[in-house]
Amino acid sequence: METRLDAGQTAPKSISPTRRYRGLHRAMAWAAGLALAAWAISGLLHPILAQFGVQQKTMRPPAMSALPSTELRLGRVLAEAGIQEAQAVRLVAGPSAALLQITTSQDQERRYFALPSGRELPGHDRQQAEFLARHYLKADAPVREMRWVGDFNHEYPSVNRLLPVWRVEFDTEDRLTAFVYTETNTLASVTNNTKRTAQTIFQWLHTWSWVPQAGEWGRVVVMAALLLAVLGMAYSGIRLWRGLAGLRKAVRQAAAAAGRAEPRVPLIRRLHKTVGLTLLIPLLAFTASGLFHLLQNANSPPEKNLRLQPAIPMQSLVVAEPRKWQGIATAQGITQASLVQAQGGEVLLRLQSALPAAPAGEHDHHGHASRQARFDGKPQQSAATYLVANTGKLWNGNDRELAIQLAERHLGFGREHFNDITLVTRFGPEYDFRNKRLPVWRIGFAESNPAGLPAQWVFIDTASGVLADRLLAADVPERWSFSLLHKWNFLMPMIGREGVNIATGVAAAMIAGLAAVGLRLRSRRGQARKLG
Repeated sequence: METRLDAGQTAPKSISPTRRYRGLHRAMAWAAGLALAAWAISGLLHPILAQFGVQQKTMRPPAMSALPSTELRLGRVLAEAGIQEAQAVRLVAGPSAALLQITTSQDQERRYFALPSGRELPGHDRQQAEFLARHYLKADAPVREMRWVGDFNHEYPSVNRLLPVWRVEFDTEDRLTAFVYTETNTLASVTNNTKRTAQTIFQWLHTWSWVPQAGEWGRVVVMAALLLAVLGMAYSGIRLWRGLAGLRKAVRQAAAAAGRAEPRVPLIRRLHKTVGLTLLIPLLAFTASGLFHLLQNANSPPEKNLRLQPAIPMQSLVVAEPRKWQGIATAQGITQASLVQAQGGEVLLRLQSALPAAPAGEHDHHGHASRQARFDGKPQQSAATYLVANTGKLWNGNDRELAIQLAERHLGFGREHFNDITLVTRFGPEYDFRNKRLPVWRIGFAESNPAGLPAQWVFIDTASGVLADRLLAADVPERWSFSLLHKWNFLMPMIGREGVNIATGVAAAMIAGLAAVGLRLRSRRGQARKLG
């Protein structure tokens, strides 16, 4: 905003610093304004996709319908298949009956065996992925293409965390595609043409994914400089507003003394000032947290923290006659049955059933309520029941005790070094939705541990014995900053996930508008200089 004095009027002493801040504001206008517009427009895509983009039709895993009715002599079955040990052993719901799923290596296809015969089903992991994709998406179109994905890429970025996955593309007009993690019968991600386009725009404008890995530090430096320019514009804009407020007062007094009308400020300048002041706090929150996030994750490789449980010896392993534990299932059916190994080598059968689904609201046609439940910490599964595998008797431990024992095995040192053991039932800043596993146990330890590891927390999934994620203590401030200031998750308890999407979307749209108005003002001044 600029105010001119008529001849004979005396400028207040503050005009010199006002001119200085005006010059600073204008000097950064093009670079900061264009960057801000790009980040705001691309940032707007995120809440739009979260609210209206393609989503899975059900969050509930398939239940096992036909459980085996005889004792499972796993040791003999797997020995015949040449399997001496396995990192994961699960009973999973298959297309027509429960199947035995064996994972011998984290990066290889899972192997499946029919029950109770023990006959191996060669190549069934592909069929299992298609079955799960159809279950979660309620898709009946033929499959156009299926392929194994072992690394993150632009269509399946590292934000999804889970690898390897099957990419299942259906023959639909919008190329509906599911990424399925068969290890846990999970839909890792879903996309279609609309989401692909929006995701590409977001990656190019918001994170600059077009920069090659060799230029990673250049990307970080340039983006950091632009973010600092945005912060500089916000600061100079505030100082300019404060300085011009005094100047405007002097002009009004001079005009009144001369009997003249007060000069009117053009509408576009008044709009720029009003919107800028309104958006000051959101703008600072987005920019500062974005800069913190950029620097904290500079040159970091995609996170692959997930680690399967140590291998379980399969020799002579027997699972007691299922009729001894079949009654544990509720009317919803058993959805999780897996073998996990406790400290000391004792193999346990872990069982869980799905809780009855809450009735959907009259207008909840897209399953928003069921997705919100994951963020609200509402349980989707019953409490776990543990049986000693070869006897069918109840184990004398519980879920917490197993989590501690699994952490001891993963980390290589004892519980006396653990300082924080907490059940995590909802996604949050420290353990976010990208992990796709709930509930998990958070176990912390300090730097003074036998392994010499930095202070951190590990997250243990007792359903499969997996170390699902790690969080260094040094990363906690950035996680909270990004969650609260960039994604506004502090509003979640008050207005829900949909409300947060709407609020951040409106703020991003207004910031894009603010940048557009500012660039228009800068352009008009440049044109006026040429004409003058």
